[in-house]
Amino acid sequence: MSATYRPEIDGLRALAVVPVVLYHSGFSAFSGGFVGVDIFFVISGYLITNILLRDIGEKRFSILSFYERRIRRILPALLTVCLTTIPFAFMWMFPGDLKNFASSLLGVILFISNFHFWSQTGYFSTSAELEPLIHTWTIAVEEQFYIFFPLLLWCLKGLSRAWLASLIGALTVGSFVLSEILSEYAPAANYYLLPSRAWELGAGALVAILQTNGRMPNALVGSALSLLGLALIVWALVIIDRDYPYPGRWTLLPVVGSILVVAYADKTNVVGKLLALRPLVGIGLISYSAYLWHQPIFAFARLRVPTPLSALDYALLILATFALAWITWRLIETPFRNRKSVPFPQVGVMLAPMAIACAAFAVVASTGLPDRAEGKIASISRELSNWPGIGPCKTRDGLELCGNFDQPTVILWGDSYAEHLEAGATLGEASDGLVKAVKYACGPILDLSYVRSRSYTQQWAEDCTRHNAKVAQYVESTRSLRYAILSFNLANYTENPLLFRGDVRQSQTEFLVERIASTLDWLRSHNIQPILIGPPPHNGFDLGRCVAKSRLFETAVSSCDFEQPHHEYEESVFRGLAELGYEVVRIETATCDQGQCRTTIGETGIYRDGGHLTWEGSRLVGERLKLSKPHNTD
Repeated sequence: MSATYRPEIDGLRALAVVPVVLYHSGFSAFSGGFVGVDIFFVISGYLITNILLRDIGEKRFSILSFYERRIRRILPALLTVCLTTIPFAFMWMFPGDLKNFASSLLGVILFISNFHFWSQTGYFSTSAELEPLIHTWTIAVEEQFYIFFPLLLWCLKGLSRAWLASLIGALTVGSFVLSEILSEYAPAANYYLLPSRAWELGAGALVAILQTNGRMPNALVGSALSLLGLALIVWALVIIDRDYPYPGRWTLLPVVGSILVVAYADKTNVVGKLLALRPLVGIGLISYSAYLWHQPIFAFARLRVPTPLSALDYALLILATFALAWITWRLIETPFRNRKSVPFPQVGVMLAPMAIACAAFAVVASTGLPDRAEGKIASISRELSNWPGIGPCKTRDGLELCGNFDQPTVILWGDSYAEHLEAGATLGEASDGLVKAVKYACGPILDLSYVRSRSYTQQWAEDCTRHNAKVAQYVESTRSLRYAILSFNLANYTENPLLFRGDVRQSQTEFLVERIASTLDWLRSHNIQPILIGPPPHNGFDLGRCVAKSRLFETAVSSCDFEQPHHEYEESVFRGLAELGYEVVRIETATCDQGQCRTTIGETGIYRDGGHLTWEGSRLVGERLKLSKPHNTD
């Protein structure tokens, strides 16, 4: 087994890390930039298996020696980055954010951060952009894989290369099949956990097992296959986006592409020569450090600056990423990987205090440290998180209801965009007569829901439809009801396929208007006046955090105000309903003026996040829209 250095592998690392960095910078041309981690997995599986097979074949395999190499390779740079994040987290994070950061920091040290993020955050959610350590899930997956894989190879050392490939191939295929299944039924677990990711590392391992001399005997075939591999990688980077079920069948593009490049690119063909160019090799050499630094740098910049970062901001952050990566590679990675420069006992002496310091902070910060900045952080945070809600709540015939159960006169029905109206709808005359029937992300439309890959599968859509059917049964059996306040995130229904009575169809304005109107007509047929309220205006940014950060750092809150948006598809739905005699109550009338939308009313912040109202904001908006007097709304 040759240990010859292959510069094209470092070039491939560059092709993996640069799209990841650009993807997290928001560059739309790299919608599939996150597939760079799949390339890393294949490379890792290939290189580590090569080392293991060589050591086992030469009868000098040692599990302790293997883990020493992993410690030298992974921990020095990782702990350096973790320690650097701590002061910024302390200064700039609100209590809830700091609690989550502390938990993730402990997960990183224990190499289980993938479990933390699986339980806490969707990788593609907006909140993930503010997680400084979310990218460490990949390191956790790799290290979990390498707990078992070296021992497996050692136990199978007596098998022929063909039998070894067959067994590893079977395990790899099994992991891929599991990934396909989980992509439908458990997408978060599929993304973060080892069982459905192991096949990518296994694919790289198979290349190492099957290679005899590392080169194709036919140069023309090798050149063609390496070109095909490069094309598959580029194709994946361009066409895949966050809405694809991932990992799964689409992951075959970067994985197979990486396999072909690793197996067939060399100094004799164009792909090998391209990837061996010095700029690419240079980026590849520092790719691990670049990967470690980019997410904390981006996340803390977003945490510190209230308003959206500009393209110039991201360009400067990318430069900082690669500058820090080079310094880390030169001063930390390289010395620690040299056994002569830093003997192993010295490695432990240097790394142990770093790990202990990270763990100690994680424990201390697990409370969120709300008293920082003389309590100012906690005070500002409470405005975002305070949500008393109406109560009590109970389940009736499988339907969770909150509020007045005896003689309710008003029902609040919809998703979280309905729920955030409750403070405004429980004022004055409606305060004693409101009952709430809401389901997260589920709009109040009978027989209709939407399907969005990864998060909201067809099974989820069917659950939403059943929930609305139970609400309808409750309405029919509750004769005291006179008004129904309905609201939901309309974009979910205009931007995704719709599930209607078991059939999935593309969203169309006329059909959506028809189904909304049908629900409103049904309410009227039961002598209930429907009041449909549109979603709040928003600009795709976390407006609540913007206001909070402006107050914390004492900058102008008005910088968070934004130009009134216009979403033509949603407007066409509103026009269609108006033509049928249903006027939609628009929150814009209470928060926007002359094309500009405010994020505060007086001193009160309206938004708690990118689109939902705070409790006090809901109250003020409710007063302006007169939600507490629904019988006066025609």
